[in-house]
Amino acid sequence: MFKNINIKKYLIIGGITVLLCLLFCGVFLFFCFIGNPFKADEIYLNALTELKEGNYSSAYYKFSKVSYLSDLKPYAIFHKIECANALDDKKTVIKQNHLLFNIYPNNELAPRAKYFYAAEIMDKEPSSARRYFDEIIKKYPDTDYATGAKYRIAVLLNQKYSQSDISTSLDKSELENYLREYLREASTGKWTLSAIDLWLKNISDLSQMSDEDKILISDILCMYNQADRAEKLLLTGNFERLWAKRAKVQLQKGEKTQAFNTISDGLKSNNSVVPEGEKNDVILRYILSQKNKERAISELAKAAQGKNDLFIKTQKCRYTDNYNLKALCFSNILKFYDYKTFSEPVLYEQVIENSLLHNYELVKELGEEFLNKYPLSQNADAVLYWLGKSALISGKKQEAKDYFEKIILKYPDSYYALRSYITSNNINNSLITRKIEPENILFPYYNKANSTLIKLAEFKDLSALAYVYERDPFVQSWIAYEKNEPSKAMVVARDAMAAMEQKPDKSDLRWRLIYPTFMYEDIKTYADKAGNNPVLMTALVREESYFNENAHSYVGAKGLMQLMPATAKEINRIKSVGISDFNEMFTKENNLLLGNLYYNFILTNLNDNNILAVAAYNGGIGSISKWKKGMAYSDIDEFVEKIPYSETRNYVKKVFRTYWNYARIYL
Repeated sequence: MFKNINIKKYLIIGGITVLLCLLFCGVFLFFCFIGNPFKADEIYLNALTELKEGNYSSAYYKFSKVSYLSDLKPYAIFHKIECANALDDKKTVIKQNHLLFNIYPNNELAPRAKYFYAAEIMDKEPSSARRYFDEIIKKYPDTDYATGAKYRIAVLLNQKYSQSDISTSLDKSELENYLREYLREASTGKWTLSAIDLWLKNISDLSQMSDEDKILISDILCMYNQADRAEKLLLTGNFERLWAKRAKVQLQKGEKTQAFNTISDGLKSNNSVVPEGEKNDVILRYILSQKNKERAISELAKAAQGKNDLFIKTQKCRYTDNYNLKALCFSNILKFYDYKTFSEPVLYEQVIENSLLHNYELVKELGEEFLNKYPLSQNADAVLYWLGKSALISGKKQEAKDYFEKIILKYPDSYYALRSYITSNNINNSLITRKIEPENILFPYYNKANSTLIKLAEFKDLSALAYVYERDPFVQSWIAYEKNEPSKAMVVARDAMAAMEQKPDKSDLRWRLIYPTFMYEDIKTYADKAGNNPVLMTALVREESYFNENAHSYVGAKGLMQLMPATAKEINRIKSVGISDFNEMFTKENNLLLGNLYYNFILTNLNDNNILAVAAYNGGIGSISKWKKGMAYSDIDEFVEKIPYSETRNYVKKVFRTYWNYARIYL
């Protein structure tokens, strides 16, 4: 009996042992095939290091070891494709792309993988490639790959029609539709010029092409400095629709006389169907191309014979040097024209000019009309501000407060938001702080993206993030910072924020990309030594050079603070700085020192008025002194709006806008 019990005991123990061995072997084999998920992050990081060092074979092997159970696996496959490309292994590239979009169809990199897979099989399997491209357009319509797929389909259609003896107008129409969509979405794309060549090649008679298509193509050709081709194309179309575009091309080619003749004939035409904005744009371009702008405007007015009269008359007012005559000019326009018919730029000019003339009741009418007709105008903040100023001066304090609050809420990053804050709080200064708390630039969606993407950001996996966020300029800006390209980074983020109708809260990390503080402490050191406001000097340096130590303007200004050589020498002498080597004046430290000393010299000579000093830094202290004496103005707002040089006027607004943003983001 005891023998039987022992046998059973040993059998159970043996069975359990076998099961454990099998389980262990299973787990071992599972991890061999699937990979160890607990070490995935470590393996991925090591592979990424190998990739950055150019060890592509080793990196490929290590990325292969990342577990399929890891959230990093699709990005590991993406990097395997990168490695295979670097090693010129096309078969592996095709295989891994196919693997990526099949196993991870919902991953952000799937459309890219499917696109490049389809592109690789276009020649051998055109019908399969076409199916994949159609899927990309349908499933991922808002990606660059959907745009690229349209061009690729057009190429496939062209191949199909070229190999066929019969091609109908319906066939050609399908080809043209794909090319048209591609060019509208990718005017600066990789295949843009090829798409244009393909389109024109398939049209035997250019006169049959629509004028709108000719405009689309000619605009792109001009962007690529192919004005001759653009002009030839435009000459095949309807003059009444295309004359403004022709004149624009002629101006680009430097043919000012021909441009004037084209504009003149267009303005005289009774059948012109050029949109008003397009017409006004080429008129303004022509005026700006002329040295004697008043004469150019008079010639245009004579040529117009009363047509497009209002815009030309407004330009005449704008470029009149004598302010009293300018005011009279704008008043006469209101006498003879109904302001409700005014275009956006004409109505804006009237709001500003009547504000400066203290016609406050009229400003109220004009301003409200402007905001109703053009609520999305880039000048809406200025109009709101002058409505607020007019209300405040007229004793309507609550109305003024409402206008100012609306500006700060809707246009929080604008120059007029600063002016609204100062005016509504009765601050007797153009500045609100002289110190900020610098912060590091972080991945812009640190608190919003999923944990995997945050992990990629922490790993500094720039190439993967660049494709995941291909159409997100803020991430592209962050990547540029990581690549030590701060000037590019600021411009990309700035333009993206400008395009946003609803601005984010000041705590949003995207603001730091536009207004970085990585140089603040250096600037503060020299600003404090010279007695300047460090925050304002940071704003000034940003606007002068975008923190590019090697910045060099076309007029010869150099360095972070864009000093002219003669100015740098003079300040060096006057302030006894003691820099003996001329080239040393433009190093980072010396440029900041001399620039701050120069600014303080201007500031002292202009009674410590920072707005006047900033204007003088751009336009020259002599010009500012002259304007102060010869210009009638009630306060600093009116002075800024009356600055005769548009460059200097805009410069003042840009510097103080930047100052305001540093203050509100980092204070």
